Amino acid sequence: MRMMGGERRDRSAELGDLARSVRELITSDSQPEARAAYEAAASDLDRRQAPAEQDEHDRSERRFKEA
Repeated sequence: MRMMGGERRDRSAELGDLARSVRELITSDSQPEARAAYEAAASDLDRRQAPAEQDEHDRSERRFKEA
């Protein structure tokens, strides 16, 4: 169980890092279409990251209540 939590945290961190990397591609001279596509991709990664973080938070709360 602990291993699964660690894997989810790692996955969540990876998604966050990837979203930041995608946003770094957006520059002031980017074409509007490219800028919109990069932002859409980064937003999708943010949405995927949130459930992984929430799952870890829920598990932590359960462990605290059980202790």
